[in-house]
Amino acid sequence: MSCQEKSAPIIEREAKAGVLRVLDWNPKAEDMIQLVGEWSYLPHQLVDSFPVTANNSYIYLPDTWGESTIKQSFEQGQGCASFRLVIEGLPQIKLALAIKQINSAYQLLLNGELVHRNGQVTCDPSEATPDYTYQPYVFDNRADQLEIILQISNYHTRNIGIPTAITLGTASAVIASSNWHTMIDAFLFGALLIISLYHFIVFFFRRQDLSLLYFALAALAITIRTLLTGEQLAYGWVSANIYPILFKIDYLTYTLATLFFISYIHALFPKEYARWQVWSLSIPAAIYSAVILFSPNSFYVQFVTYFQLLTGVGLLYIVVGQIRAIYYKRKNAWMFAAGFLAFVLGVSNDILHYSSISLTGSDNMTVLGVFIFFIAQSIILSYRFSRAYQKIKALSDDLQRSVDNQVQLNQAIKRFVPVQFLQELGKEGYSDIQLGDSTAKIMTVLFSDLRSFTKLSESLNPMQNFEFLNSYLKRMEPPIQHHGGFVDKYIGDAIMALFRDRETEKSADAAVQTAIALRKELEKFNHERLSQGQVRIDFGIGINTGELMLGTVGSENRLDTTVIGDTVNLASRLEALTKYFRTPILISDYTYRALSAPGELPLRKIDLVRVPGKEKAIIIYELITYEDAPLADRKLASLVNFYQAIDLYSQGRFKAALKIFQQILRFNPGDTVSQKYESRCETYIAKPPLQDWDSTLEIKNH
Repeated sequence: MSCQEKSAPIIEREAKAGVLRVLDWNPKAEDMIQLVGEWSYLPHQLVDSFPVTANNSYIYLPDTWGESTIKQSFEQGQGCASFRLVIEGLPQIKLALAIKQINSAYQLLLNGELVHRNGQVTCDPSEATPDYTYQPYVFDNRADQLEIILQISNYHTRNIGIPTAITLGTASAVIASSNWHTMIDAFLFGALLIISLYHFIVFFFRRQDLSLLYFALAALAITIRTLLTGEQLAYGWVSANIYPILFKIDYLTYTLATLFFISYIHALFPKEYARWQVWSLSIPAAIYSAVILFSPNSFYVQFVTYFQLLTGVGLLYIVVGQIRAIYYKRKNAWMFAAGFLAFVLGVSNDILHYSSISLTGSDNMTVLGVFIFFIAQSIILSYRFSRAYQKIKALSDDLQRSVDNQVQLNQAIKRFVPVQFLQELGKEGYSDIQLGDSTAKIMTVLFSDLRSFTKLSESLNPMQNFEFLNSYLKRMEPPIQHHGGFVDKYIGDAIMALFRDRETEKSADAAVQTAIALRKELEKFNHERLSQGQVRIDFGIGINTGELMLGTVGSENRLDTTVIGDTVNLASRLEALTKYFRTPILISDYTYRALSAPGELPLRKIDLVRVPGKEKAIIIYELITYEDAPLADRKLASLVNFYQAIDLYSQGRFKAALKIFQQILRFNPGDTVSQKYESRCETYIAKPPLQDWDSTLEIKNH
């Protein structure tokens, strides 16, 4: 289709007294002419020819019976009539007539011959059948004068007559114009449908934004309306008995579009429109929509004028609101106003057209106005989404920084409160910890403390003290973690670690293996210190297994995690006894009995001790380490004699026990435990104990 065909000029001449003279019409320069002016007119009659009298009636067309100056001839715009126009000076070529939107049935006679019919034309309402389809009528003009008679009847709509000017032109121009308008309607339908579906999809993912839903519904209503106006494409797709339904849909798209559109405007600019303004439009629109849906066509069409007036009031509301939005510099107010202006002009054109005031000759400018408005809205939405994306990105960046900070904070907190402690308390995060949280657990406690640290620290300045402690403690933690334990706290140079049973290892086994690993790590550390000209260090380890309480202590402003209970106290006492016996590792009988295979470990029972406040004595064991392999081998080799001597000692037979301990010491002079028993025996031989004496070693409070 050429550009010339799309923009074919339409020349308007006015008929006088039923005659239109077009002697100067040049079809090559002027493709089409509009048949406007005074047509001969016979109400309540369907005639094939008009009488030639001086009293002929004329009506200015385009016009509708329901709104014209001859409204008094018909009740509610319904009835039948005949129109006649004589055109003089026509060229003898192939011509075409474009007759659109004649409600609701018509017959076309050219020079007295019936050439086309839409619906059943009759003056009997019971026999009338509507037909709203449109197709250009092409004919060969064989004379310079053409008589056009239109017989029209209507018993199905409000306004009857010829609301749109009939166009006459060359066949190619009229067909091209029809095709062009059909293409425009199809394009607008497709474009508006896509816009509507797009907003529905966006609303599905952003359901809190009701403006998207209202906009999508309004767009859908206008989308459907494109098929019922203009070229009236939908009427050509269905049978005549469906026309009343389409007619209802035509009205419903108008009322519902009004309802959804005012809701959309209010959602977009809530500060500019009072709620009563919205309800004053939306409630009547909803009521009228229900009336249209449930009443016959002949009833609801009577009230469309009132609703059109109400729509006009609504447009005034919106205009005032947009002026306020622009004045208060609301975002996108200018863009919205520009699109809305196109919409208002389109709606105003269609309202005036249906009231017999034709500005553009089209009754479908609302669709074009809405399309322009929707384009403006798409720009606004793109801007809003762009701004939203920028805000989301900024929030995401802030959130990521917060997450990073939180991760760093958690990492920092983990250094003070082990994550395992958190898990033991049954907490998911550090923020869940509250003052007084506690739980009872059966665990194994390992206490480690440096020997003679006070003397060592006196030879170092404060900075050197911290450097030494950190270099020492960071070497000790990995073996603890490797065996499934965690450091509960550092107490100066002391370490308190906790172990609990796991699927693969018991807590007692893990603590004992950790103690052995710590002694090996100490050997490596001492080797490095000696290579740097520094003195060796040593520590003792006490291990105990039993029930304890984990929890938080302190105040609302200062919290700390801790473990308390006799199990913890005994582990600390055992570590202190390593100094007394001068042996590296001591474990309690509770730990011994909790071991999976105690017989496979280099253990020897060395004493029976009683802690302050407890009546029951506890057996303690020495875990023999292989830092000095010959010494360890001799301890194990003399184990039978050692147990025999301890048994004699517990019976109070100190001389016999002393003799065996001395034999052991001659075999293994480095056995510090035997040295202690030798000293005890000599003391009791020199000064015998009381008669109620037992062999239990009483641990004194420090």
